[in-house]
Amino acid sequence: MWLLALLFSAMFFFNDANMGPAWASCADVGERYAGTLSGAMNMTGAFFGAVGMAFAGACFHRHYDAVVFAVFACSYLLAALCWLLVDVTRPIEPKAEPR
Repeated sequence: MWLLALLFSAMFFFNDANMGPAWASCADVGERYAGTLSGAMNMTGAFFGAVGMAFAGACFHRHYDAVVFAVFACSYLLAALCWLLVDVTRPIEPKAEPR
């Protein structure tokens, strides 16, 4: 049980350590739309967090404990792979060329 608590603590620590670069990428990519982009990112995260907790509750209720951890591990892997595709040097709105 202590090992599980330690693993969860490490997961939450490293998850929080990634928040700074995630919000900074919104400023780099969104520029003047940084608030809109970060709000959309926050809303999407909250929505999928709620869906994930409903999924976990349903699985735990049916005693599919291993499925929950496998699905959450795969979702973290997918999120990490998606972040590799983010190019913060390309803004949403391209710079206007001088005339």
